[in-house]
Amino acid sequence: MVAAPRTSVAAPTRDPRAEALDAIEALRSERLPEASRFGEHALRLGRILRVYLERSLGITQPGDTTPELVAHLRAGGAEPEELQRLAALLRIWDRVKFAREAPTVEEAQRAEQAVEAVVRRDRPIAAGRVA
Repeated sequence: MVAAPRTSVAAPTRDPRAEALDAIEALRSERLPEASRFGEHALRLGRILRVYLERSLGITQPGDTTPELVAHLRAGGAEPEELQRLAALLRIWDRVKFAREAPTVEEAQRAEQAVEAVVRRDRPIAAGRVA
């Protein structure tokens, strides 16, 4: 008796915007900045932004360094003001993660708001594939 070939069904992909917003809310609920866990907060918030950009635009790559990610966004036609804001956020998180620079709780909360604003934008920040 020959077994029927298995067919795999691809898992439905979630909307990158909804996924990112859920992740931001989950991160906020943990209150990491209030517990002085700035490095973990920066790492996770940066990951939320990076995954959102990878999935919604398709022009960035997993594992991109900050300069590579910025270069991909620039090449994809990101608006200069938006690119400057994102690059500044990414550099701040790099300093928190790698140089152990500690922001204030308010700065960490503003970073969350900045990421949420990027995710909620009506227009894509670059010309890549839009979700």
